[in-house]
Amino acid sequence: MSNFELNQIEEVRSYLSKVDIAAVQNRYGPSYRVYERDVIPYSEEEGMLFMAYTPLEKGSLAKDQRLAEIGHKYGKNSGSSSFKLVNMRQVCGSNT
Repeated sequence: MSNFELNQIEEVRSYLSKVDIAAVQNRYGPSYRVYERDVIPYSEEEGMLFMAYTPLEKGSLAKDQRLAEIGHKYGKNSGSSSFKLVNMRQVCGSNT
């Protein structure tokens, strides 16, 4: 499922009896982290994959000075810094 809030995920699951949701795909990245408070923890607890789309904010994070500085400190670029943040939560990133 894509772009669902927690209450919507729970509602859909209440109608399922033989199968369950395998993955939730919502927008997620360093500048858009609203799902950290509920959807991501719920997905982790329930064994569902959370897939982030546009974790690199459609390329705009490649120009982010703060991420560039963090990346430089570790010999990486700003895109790598962004993916590291996404992967710290065991989130699967898709697209750029």
